[in-house]
Amino acid sequence: MRSSRYDIEKVDSHRLFVVGKKHNNMPWTEEKFDPEFECFIKGFRDNQLPQIYGLLEKIQQKYRDIQVTRRN
Repeated sequence: MRSSRYDIEKVDSHRLFVVGKKHNNMPWTEEKFDPEFECFIKGFRDNQLPQIYGLLEKIQQKYRDIQVTRRN
């Protein structure tokens, strides 16, 4: 599997940075961290990322098929 640009430690440290602080790019202030979202973050690489890569591969293959069809 491809390596992720954002490892769990970076995401986790940013999560701690966001809670309780106002940021210009967020219209709300996080008061506490949602445990369900934490599970999503920790499981992302194993659960969602393979699906995303699979969909990207399908799109790339479809694009290649269209290119070949147009050349003929």
